[in-house]
Amino acid sequence: MTHFFVEFRFHGYAKRYLRGLVREVARKFRVKGAIKYRPVPHMTLFYSSSVTADIRKVLAAVEKVGEKYILVPFEVDKFEWSNGEEGKVIAAGITASPELKKLRLELQKELSKICIPHRFDTQPEFWFHSVIAFKDIDRQFGRIWHYVNTKEKPHINQYLLRITVLNQKGRIEREYDLILKRWLHRWQVIPPHGWYWWRKTINKLRELQGLPRKRRASFWERFIGYAKNIGIKKSVYLIGDTHFDHQNIIRFCNRPFRNVQEMNTKIIRNWNDTVKPRDTVYFLGDWAFGRGHKPAKYWRSKLKGHITPIRGSHDWREKGIRFEDFKVIKYHGYSFMLIHDPTQAGDWHSWIIHGHKHNNNMRDYPFINGERKTINVAVELINYRPLSLDKLLSLSIDSIRRMRTIDSEPERW
Repeated sequence: MTHFFVEFRFHGYAKRYLRGLVREVARKFRVKGAIKYRPVPHMTLFYSSSVTADIRKVLAAVEKVGEKYILVPFEVDKFEWSNGEEGKVIAAGITASPELKKLRLELQKELSKICIPHRFDTQPEFWFHSVIAFKDIDRQFGRIWHYVNTKEKPHINQYLLRITVLNQKGRIEREYDLILKRWLHRWQVIPPHGWYWWRKTINKLRELQGLPRKRRASFWERFIGYAKNIGIKKSVYLIGDTHFDHQNIIRFCNRPFRNVQEMNTKIIRNWNDTVKPRDTVYFLGDWAFGRGHKPAKYWRSKLKGHITPIRGSHDWREKGIRFEDFKVIKYHGYSFMLIHDPTQAGDWHSWIIHGHKHNNNMRDYPFINGERKTINVAVELINYRPLSLDKLLSLSIDSIRRMRTIDSEPERW
C-alpha cells in the first residue's frame, strides 16, 4: 500500500527566492516547520488522505490529465496565512491562471477515483500557495506575519512545467513533464542527470514561446562575470527612442527642441549626467533616423554605462554592435520583458517595458498602463533621460492603474 502526494516544485529564481525566505524566517525566529531538513519550495496540487494499492494507477491518472496541457502560467504575488491541521500556516500566495485551476480540478477528479481525497482537495476554493513557515509558529505568529509583510511582495511569473509524484517517504517517485510530454524517473530529475533533462525542458519551452535556445555560460564566463561584480554597486537604467539626427521627430512628437543639434546635445548631456560608467543601461531601440544620420555605434561611443541595445524599428545590422530582439530580466522579485514594440511581446503575463509608441498613443500606451501591464520608456515620457529601475519600482507600479508621464500624478487602483 503506497501513500502519495502530487505537487509542483519551483525552479530558477522562484526557487531561490522562496528557499531564501524560508531560511530567513527560520533563522530570525528559530522556527523549523518548513525547514526540517532542506526547504523544497513547492505548490501542492493534491494532498491525498488515503492509500492506494498501485502507484501505477496514480501515474496513469496524472498522465491522463497532464497530456492535455502545455503552457500553464501562474504568478507568486502576495503573502497569505491560513489555519492548517498543525496550526497556522504562512505562505507565499499564488494567483492561478484559468488553465492551472482547470488542471488541478481535473487532477482531483481523476485521483479521487482511486483514493479518498483530503478535505483540502475538495474545498470550493483551493488554496494555491507555497509554505514559508508552519507547525511551530503559533506563539510567534503575529511577529512573523508582521515581518513577512515588511518584505517587498513578490511578482514572480512561472509555468507549471512538471507534475511531481512523491511516495510515502516524501521522495520523488516520478515527474511528468508537461513540455516534453514524458515521465522522468527520479535519477532523471535530481543532479547530475537532472541538469541534462532540465535543459531539454527549458529549451523546448523557449521553442514554444518563439525564443532562441538558451546557451549555458562556460565556467570562465561565469567566473569573469562574478569577479567583475565584486564590491561594485551598480544601477540599472532604461531608455528608448532617442532618434538622434531625426529632424522630423521634433515636430511629430512635439519635442521641446529647436533643431537636431540641440536635441542631440541635450539627450547626451542628460544621459551622461545620470548614468555612471559602471551602470547598466537597457536601450529599447531606435537610436537614430533620418537622411544622413550617424550609426548606432557612433552614438553609443558618446554615452556612459554598459549598454545593452534592443533592436528597434530603425536599427539595422551594424559591425561592432550586437542587437537583441528582446530581453527578460529579473529584479527585486519582478520579471520584466524588455522589447521595442510591445505588440510583439506575445503571451507574456508580467510587466512589459517598451518604447516605439512615443507620446502619440497616450491613450493605450502612457508611461504606465496597469491594465496592459506596460511601461513606456520612450524619451518623451521620461524627460529625455534614462530612468532608474529602482525609481520605477519606488512608484509601487502594481498599485498604478494609469500614469501619463514620469511627472504625472498616478491614477491608482
